[in-house]
Amino acid sequence: MVRRGKQFAEVARDTAHRKLRAAAAHSGRLPARGGAPRQVYLEACRAIADALAVDGFKYLRSRATLARKTSDFGFSIHFQSSHHNVAGELVIMWIHAGVTSPALKSWRSTHPCLMGASDMVAGGQIGNLVRPESWMEWNMASEKQREAEVSDAVAAIRELAYPYFAVFDDVAAVRARLIAEDVPSMWLSSALDFLMCFGSRDDALALARRVFLEKDDIQDRYRSSLAQYQTLGMPRHLLSAYGDVLAAATLVFGLPDLETLAPVASVPLLQREEPEEPKALRGLSKRPGESFRRRLPPNSVLVRKGQDGECHKDGSSATMTGGSWKYVLCCTWRSAPRGSSCAQSR
Repeated sequence: MVRRGKQFAEVARDTAHRKLRAAAAHSGRLPARGGAPRQVYLEACRAIADALAVDGFKYLRSRATLARKTSDFGFSIHFQSSHHNVAGELVIMWIHAGVTSPALKSWRSTHPCLMGASDMVAGGQIGNLVRPESWMEWNMASEKQREAEVSDAVAAIRELAYPYFAVFDDVAAVRARLIAEDVPSMWLSSALDFLMCFGSRDDALALARRVFLEKDDIQDRYRSSLAQYQTLGMPRHLLSAYGDVLAAATLVFGLPDLETLAPVASVPLLQREEPEEPKALRGLSKRPGESFRRRLPPNSVLVRKGQDGECHKDGSSATMTGGSWKYVLCCTWRSAPRGSSCAQSR
């Protein structure tokens, strides 16, 4: 039986104690004993990887990650340790599980979305993949106990991570589940992107409405954020607060008001200051027709001044004047006059 993890109060108390012990070890007040923590940790990672190789996972040593792919999704097990390890006393291992999707990344790269061009679907520390959530860790410091700790970690991965990965074998079932309830360790913004990619706008609306109606404490935040984004534009950073995410989704995905279901007025979603010219373009000649495809910064396009266009990736728009080339930070520039030149970076 895999042991249960710790709650927040226990984690905070242990962290404070470990900082003191690590400081004492680094200052030489504790006698050196046991193997070097990093070497012990890497050997434990390898032992777990060897045990899970029969399950189809490939060990990427440089990233301390186990990876396995299917036709639609990628599954990963990532190992992490602590800065507060003490030789012979504490060599912590934390384990995280993640689900990615090339199809979702491709969709995000070409459609309005909430998480940028990321392939991330869901995942987190494996104690958070089930409810009640907890923080799980293994101590590999003791040579006598190390084999048992490795075996317990392997058992925990198979008990907690494997069933979590299996959820995504049936995309239709995931869609239905997201509409009915939250999936552990799946951000709301990712869940909404997932439904827009693999489902429909109606699916995304059903999820957004469920969250909005279930959580009374976010409704005022939703209304204030919606008004703010309509007036000032969307923030540059990824959003995490539920009210903020729902407000962004309303505008990005063209959803109705989540309370009244009334249409929301279409407005520019993002107004940004003119970005500084990137070093990749400085000093380059800008003759009409010259290709800059390989020199552009990521997520940018070249548009000849004099064009009118709209960036459908982040909602910004602009009118160009003059006769030289100019770059615009966005992913898809549309509504440009026929016959004009536009080179999108790859």
